[in-house]
Amino acid sequence: KQQDAWNRGDIAEFCAPYSDDCIFLSPTGVTRGRLVLQERYLKKYGAAKETMGQLLFEVLDTRETALMVTLAMRWSLSWQSSRADKAPASGLTLISWQRQTSGWRLVQDASM
Repeated sequence: KQQDAWNRGDIAEFCAPYSDDCIFLSPTGVTRGRLVLQERYLKKYGAAKETMGQLLFEVLDTRETALMVTLAMRWSLSWQSSRADKAPASGLTLISWQRQTSGWRLVQDASM
């Protein structure tokens, strides 16, 4: 669902599964909180399908317990030929989902 939301240009929907107190780790630093993370994405990618590119996740490993699911994934981001100034990007991410009273929430995201 997150991949589809990103590819539609919908950052709010992409960020909706994150918990309010999530932590996001990247080479540029630490971001805490869903709304702060959403603003980070808006600033970096804009809020349009054309500026956000096409996101693809490849699941490499899944670990599950009754209360947690952790996914190790490869991500890739590409832009249409009209955005020749943007080179494709790719990396790895490790995300943790936690079962909460409100349902499953993404609580940790470490993306490199």
